[in-house]
Amino acid sequence: MSKKSQAVSIASSIALFVAGAFVVGCGGNNGGVGGGGTASGGSSGGLTTGTTTGTTTGTTTGTTTGTTTGTTTGTTTGTTTGTTTGTTTGTTTGTTTGTTTGTTTGTTTGTTTGTTTGTTTGSTTGGGGGTQPQVVYSVLNNSSLYNIHKMNLDGTSNSVVGNASFSNFNPSIDGAKTMLVFETDRNPFVQVYKSNLSGSTETHLASSSSDDDQPVVSLDGTQIVFRSGRNGTPGIFVMTSGGTGITQVASGFVEAPSLNANGSLVLYSSTNSGPAQIFKVNADGTGTVNLSNDSSIDDFDPAFSHDGSKICFVRIAQSTVARLWIMNADGSGQAKVVDLGGPVQSPSFSPDGTRIVFMYDDGTGWDICSVKTDGTGFLRLTSTPGVDEFKTNGFIAP
Repeated sequence: MSKKSQAVSIASSIALFVAGAFVVGCGGNNGGVGGGGTASGGSSGGLTTGTTTGTTTGTTTGTTTGTTTGTTTGTTTGTTTGTTTGTTTGTTTGTTTGTTTGTTTGTTTGTTTGTTTGTTTGSTTGGGGGTQPQVVYSVLNNSSLYNIHKMNLDGTSNSVVGNASFSNFNPSIDGAKTMLVFETDRNPFVQVYKSNLSGSTETHLASSSSDDDQPVVSLDGTQIVFRSGRNGTPGIFVMTSGGTGITQVASGFVEAPSLNANGSLVLYSSTNSGPAQIFKVNADGTGTVNLSNDSSIDDFDPAFSHDGSKICFVRIAQSTVARLWIMNADGSGQAKVVDLGGPVQSPSFSPDGTRIVFMYDDGTGWDICSVKTDGTGFLRLTSTPGVDEFKTNGFIAP
């Protein structure tokens, strides 16, 4: 299938699916600064509990002889500035409760000799570094090639990934953000490839003399599900991420496969018995269950949440407009998320399950958008005039 005809098929996918031939077209940085410290050895006979925040600067010279015994749990707030000169000898016994916060600046002159006995318990709280969850999608470039892009969950930091010398489509990314799985038409047939994010290393997976498309990799990177006509009719297949152990789990008019996080469960849409219905099946092909279970509607493009408890999908019910829905993993609790007045496709949950990322066409072309699972907080992540962006129902990498 040529990429041009595939793009046309994607743009009209919803109407075609209902007819039994649907084709899916488908970090802000938390800067954490950790504090360092030095613990001097000694014998302890007490408990210091709390959080100490501040800076102590000074020189200790002289002789301090004594024993500190007890529990110090107190709150000192402010700045202590001064000079202590001399010899301190004695025993301090008591309990101070609270938190010590502030800056001590000064010079202590003398010699400190003694034993500190106790346990210091506390916490350092700060932000950790890292990036936002990553969304991968494909877009037609100026050379009429579909390239893979990635961006943050909020639509920032958009960049091309993978090998940009070929037309690569329908990308999926693993949770470690080290593997891209995609389809490409560089061969006589559309085939499934995988690569690192730079595209410097590519592997042709499960070669066949038929179209292999719509690949999705599991979050843990161990399994890949895809659609293929390798057995003479369309079917849904599962294989390892190395291209071995190929198992057929569904056949007939089937579309839009996806996996749960560890690749043990498969979701897909089928029009074998009439309207499109969402099915769940084990990765070995056993235990097929119809989750839609309603012949009056069309459901397609299912995707698991990262924890496997929810499924987002697209529904056409009593209208020609595809709407975003969610349900529990067993098919219960079906509820509409949002009706945007235009078609939607290929939804995926954010890693924390609070947002859904999907394709949306408001009449000006396909864009990647997101919305909260309660239907609020709509965001348009891409909005290049005259350019369509496409994604699959694969995972958003955490």
